[in-house]
Parts: sequence; C-alpha cells; structure tokens
Amino acid sequence: MAIITFSKEIYPAGIIRQTAEAFGHLAEIHITENSSSIAVSFNKCIYDEKRTTLEFGNYAIDLMNSPENG
Repeated sequence: MAIITFSKEIYPAGIIRQTAEAFGHLAEIHITENSSSIAVSFNKCIYDEKRTTLEFGNYAIDLMNSPENG
C-alpha cells in the first residue's frame, strides 16, 4: 500500500477526487481528508505502485492547469 498526501493549500479537494475517479480502474483508491490535507491511499495497483502514485500527482496537476479549471 502507498499513501500520498496533498496540501489543500495547493490541491483543491475536487481535483483530487476527480483524479481518483479517473484512476479508479488502475488501483483501489481511498481518500481521507482533514482540515489541511488530503491523504490518498493506493491498494492493488495494476502497474508499479510508485509509478501509479507519481502519475496520479501529474494527472492532478494537469487537471488544475486545464482551461476548464483555470
């Protein structure tokens, strides 16, 4: 299992949820939030766990930079 944490000051919760939905076919993903951060845990990754988590972060950044979210 891998866990990555995103600061809510940088990453909107909606972007992380949207990314989790897009990656749902690649791993079991669970999101836990508190007032300042969002933790995303990955289980049963189809591909390499490290690569999956890195691509998750990249995808979230791409979503934040897309014209629909800008």
